[in-house]
Amino acid sequence: MPAVLLAGHEWRTAQDRYDWDCRRREDSHLIFQYTVSGCGELEVGGQWVSLPAGTAFLIEVPGPFHYRLPAMSAHWELQFVSLSQACLPWWVHIVTGLGRTIELTPEHDLVQQLQNLSSMSQQGKVDAFANSARAYAFLMGLYRHLHALPSASHLPLPVQKALACIERDAHCPIGLDDIALAAGVSKFHLIRLFRQHVGDSPTRRLTKERISSAARMLVETTLTVEQIAEQCGFQSGNYFAKAFRKWMNTSPSEFRRESGIRGVNRLEIT
Repeated sequence: MPAVLLAGHEWRTAQDRYDWDCRRREDSHLIFQYTVSGCGELEVGGQWVSLPAGTAFLIEVPGPFHYRLPAMSAHWELQFVSLSQACLPWWVHIVTGLGRTIELTPEHDLVQQLQNLSSMSQQGKVDAFANSARAYAFLMGLYRHLHALPSASHLPLPVQKALACIERDAHCPIGLDDIALAAGVSKFHLIRLFRQHVGDSPTRRLTKERISSAARMLVETTLTVEQIAEQCGFQSGNYFAKAFRKWMNTSPSEFRRESGIRGVNRLEIT
């Protein structure tokens, strides 16, 4: 039967040498791990993905994954649950729909389930049936999250147009007025639609797109910070540096130095 193998809440620092190469592990299980504070990183397909607070990952062990506390992060506070291989039939569908990383607020039901599983694990052993029920409940929580996500094709047309504008023109000096013009609605109406259907604001989404592009360019090019700022649509190098530190909790130069030559294929930004 599906089962919860282990659940917990941990705080890791550089002294712990927290580093797991899943290709070398012999134990077989599934891992869902959520960043409460600090930052970790996950290697997927040879590329490293940042795991800031509010980000969770889903992987299989053994598998082509590697997760660790990066040198640029002072700590990694995390909650996790390890599930048995019997959960795999449901897990495959969930990962196919959600991807390897997802963003969750601290108030999300899945985060609350993680906390409950961690507390229950400290209360001693439970029978196999109760354990299996907990595993099923967590899997169904993941399914519920998957089916609650908005599909781009079902979003209101103005929101679809706005998202397309952000993706296409984020490198240009555009703002809320330009996005609203592309969407064909007033900026106030667009903000309401975004909050209702995307759970974000147009300007926040625009900044995410720019920061993500800038992070990749910092790692994969030798352009200066000023040049990257200009190519990613920021007003100036100083403004870019402030925005980057706010979102990534590090400066562009520090991020480039710590990331080395690993590359950034997909970046999750909360």
